[in-house]
Order: sequence, then structure tokens, then C-alpha cells
Amino acid sequence: MSICWRRRGWKTFALDLLSSLIFAGLLVPPTVRCRERQNNLPPQHYSDTGTSYRDLVRQSALSSQRIASPGERPVPQYLYSVHNQGNLQMTITNWGQFGVITERGVPDPVTGEVVNGLVYPRNIGVSYFNGDIAVGAIAGTDTLVTTWEEFSPDVAPFGEFQMASIDANRSFFSRDAHSIFDLTCTYFDTLKDTPFVPINRFDNRFHKPLGLRVIQRSMAWSGPNLDDFIIINYELGNTGLHFLHDVYVRFDEESFIYDLILDSLGSQLVGFLPDWHITLECGVPDTVNVAYVTSYTGFLHDFLDDWDTRSPRAAVGIQVLGMPADSLRLNYNWYAPSFGGFGTDTAATWGPRRRGTVEDPFRQIGESWGRPEGDANEYYVMAHPEFDYDQMYAAVDFSSRGWLPPSVIGWLTSLIPFGIDAKASLSFGPIDLPPRASTEFTIAVVGGDSVHVHPNDFLDRWDIEYPDAYYHSLDFSRLAENARWAKWVYDNPGFDTDGDGYRGKFRICNGDTFWYEGDGVPDFRADVPPLAPKVHVLTRE
Repeated sequence: MSICWRRRGWKTFALDLLSSLIFAGLLVPPTVRCRERQNNLPPQHYSDTGTSYRDLVRQSALSSQRIASPGERPVPQYLYSVHNQGNLQMTITNWGQFGVITERGVPDPVTGEVVNGLVYPRNIGVSYFNGDIAVGAIAGTDTLVTTWEEFSPDVAPFGEFQMASIDANRSFFSRDAHSIFDLTCTYFDTLKDTPFVPINRFDNRFHKPLGLRVIQRSMAWSGPNLDDFIIINYELGNTGLHFLHDVYVRFDEESFIYDLILDSLGSQLVGFLPDWHITLECGVPDTVNVAYVTSYTGFLHDFLDDWDTRSPRAAVGIQVLGMPADSLRLNYNWYAPSFGGFGTDTAATWGPRRRGTVEDPFRQIGESWGRPEGDANEYYVMAHPEFDYDQMYAAVDFSSRGWLPPSVIGWLTSLIPFGIDAKASLSFGPIDLPPRASTEFTIAVVGGDSVHVHPNDFLDRWDIEYPDAYYHSLDFSRLAENARWAKWVYDNPGFDTDGDGYRGKFRICNGDTFWYEGDGVPDFRADVPPLAPKVHVLTRE
């Protein structure tokens, strides 16, 4: 990274020097840097032993394309696929992850084009984060959580993705499709032992299944206003014998701005955007509710005088579009791990925590204030009402508002706001799930470009103790607009889906009716450009 003395002298130099050390990896333990170079993957993809669990998954997947012979142990059919239809390109798995970076990328099943990670805008070669689903519940006397590592698809050939499209010209056209490209798969949490499910090292036991079945259906469109998001619908079923009480669902974002072309990590910030200051027609406020990841400077590796075509100026995040009716709240939490990444020492992890009260005592969730350790603590964080402030404000003392002070580890306090990796989570619940019952919920992975407006904003405005000036230089208007379109595709405003006479919320102004919210019943319907007609050429003999 270039060191410049312009604009604000020693302060600029200090910021550049600190950023240079981060980018160069000089603040990362040497063993971790070796892991980072191994297989060209970001460091958080590795377990404590330095072995990638996803590598084990891929190795087992090589043999999962065939049906096991008599006497052989059946192998889950672990598979990757991709969404490559619009401006947002994303890998997706049949075990609960999306945006995963693999060693060689994943070919588009239709075009053959290779996609890797979660790239936005299209073909920029920069991935923002990988996401996953986790589910926690009380089953009998146990408090249990199932994470993505503990989900598995069925054996071959039943674990395959099912493709469908509204385009009649495609071989997988279906009248039941919702989008240009639907991908549907099913996975379970019923496997308990290695090598397919890792040992729970915090609880020191094998995985205890909740008896879950997840039917995952991801949908992508192309065309104006429709190609900056991917919608994922989940049907969560209880296949076990226990009544699952107080179920909470969590979606994680493991953030890293990753240069897929130069094979290097950038720096990033996580945050939550509840709304945006632009209102819709008739003065309706535009709610957003996106847990986002963005670069902390808008640059990949160097402070330049201007943006280039690969500058990560966007924000990409997760938006909860629909929760079960009995879900009462949405929580947002994040923590920053030690420089070893997500799979290493937890003692140095830190995240915002509320101060304990008589009614709500403080709970120690592990060795540190950041990462929850063990199923009971993971469930506590999912279920405990808390909405964290943004990573950018990690060095600001919010004690007067009921928060614990910033990290007591001085160097960590100074570096967290500078864009070190963070893991953010959106959780909602509680939901009761009797045996053989199911419930549905939906998210969107949504992107918005040009969040970083001026190349000099970070150098000119950033102050670790007073980050407001820099935050207000960011422009989330495109992210807000694309999130609005995702909501409208999920639930069309002014359309009575279930025929009960209710069409949603509206306002009347200047003699016109403006519908701004749907009837609460999902539609998954978009006004796409007319598709080419299917033509059969008949030859006359």
C-alpha cells in the first residue's frame, strides 16, 4: 500500500501505515498466514487444525455422485451450484451455505461460466461474504443449535438440486417456477458423527440433532430493478419426535472483502441499515432492514486518487423478507475474531454487549465477549433481545446507553473499526414447531453499488472516536432501492394473493392511490421483460 503524506500529514500517514500492516498480513500470526496461502482461501475457512472442513466435504462429494454399493456406508451428496442470472453472482450449497469461495469456482449449470463467492457488481472479481443458516431450539431438557456444518443433503441421487424456470425456452421450464432460475434442494440435521459432521468441540460431544428438514428454494431474475438481489425461501420442518419449543433461526455473514483475481484479502465493515432518509411517494418512509458488509475505504489495496473498475464501492447484505407469524423480534449481533480468523483463539474476540441489569443479568458466553461457545450460549445470543451498533463505532464508548465499554484489549479496540473480519448474525423467533409440523421464512441477498462516493472520504473524514462524519459520507440509496424491490417481488403491493379482500397498505395523495406494502402472503412474482416465444420449426416434405 502506498504511503502518502498528503491532506492531513501525520494522521494520514498513521492511518496508511496501519492499513498497510493489515493488508500485508503483518499483524496476523505466521501460522495463520501460512493457512491463508494454503488452497488460496481466506483464513476463516480453516478449522483449528489447519484443515478446511469444506475440503473434506468436497473430497466426500467426489464419491457421492454414485449410489453406494451393498455394504458401503451411504455418502451425502454434497453439491454446489450458482446463481449467475443478474448483477449479483453467488455460489450456493445443498447444506445451508451461500457465497462460498471454493478453490476453482463453481460452473454455472446452464452456461458453464465459473462463479466464485458472492460477487457484486457482476464480474468485478471481488467477493463480499459467505452466509449460512443455523437453527436453535429447546427439545425436551436440551438446548440445541444446528449450524451449517451439521446439515447434510440426502444420498445420491436424492441430494441433487432441482432446477426450474419461468422461461418456456429452457429445458427445465416449469409452471411452478417463480423466477428465471429456481434452485431447490433439501437437507437434514440428522447425521451425528464424523466425517460428515464435526465434533462439537465446545460441548465435547457429537452433534445432537433437532430432527430438522430444510427445503431451500433460491430464486434469481434478470432485467432492470430485478437483478440486484436473490431471494431464498426456506421451509423448516420438524421430522423428529420432540416438540421444538422457542425455535430461533439465525443467518450469519462471515465478512471478508476478497480479491478473487489477485488472491488477497481486503478490509471490511459490518452494520445494519434499518431505514434510509429517502421516502417513497406520498411521504411513506422507506424501511430497509439489511445487515450489510461493505469495504471500509472503497479500495481493495491502495488509496488511489480515483476509483478503478474493480473498486469495492458497494454494500451487500441479508434482508429478512418474511418471518413466521409467531416470531416476535429480530436481533442483530456481530463480533470480531482474533487475527487468526473465525476458527482460532477465542480469547481475543470481541463484540458489543449490553450491560447486565437486575431483570436481565449479564451472561458470560465463552472465554471472551465475542464468540458464543457451545450450543447453550449460541442459543442465548440468538434469543436474547439485542441490536448491536455498527462495527464502525467499535471504539466509541456507549456506556451511557447501557452498553459495556469498548474492548479492554487496546490493540483490538483500535483495529476493529479499521475493517478486520467480523461475523454478523440476524436472528428471529420464537417459533413453536410440533412433530411433523413446518414453517416458512424468506430472506434476500441484496446488493447496492456506489455506497462509497468520493475516493478521499476515508482520509478526509475518518476519526476512530467520532466516526459520524465518515458514516454520513456513505450513500446507501441504491441498497435501499434494491431492498425495496426485493420486498415488492416477495409480496406484491396492492395484490390480494389469498382472495380474502385485503390488498395491503396504501396511501392516497393528490387523488392517486399508492400501494406500498403487500397483503402479507408471499407472491414471489416479478414483472419481468417479455420472454422470447418458444418456436418450433416445421419442415414440409
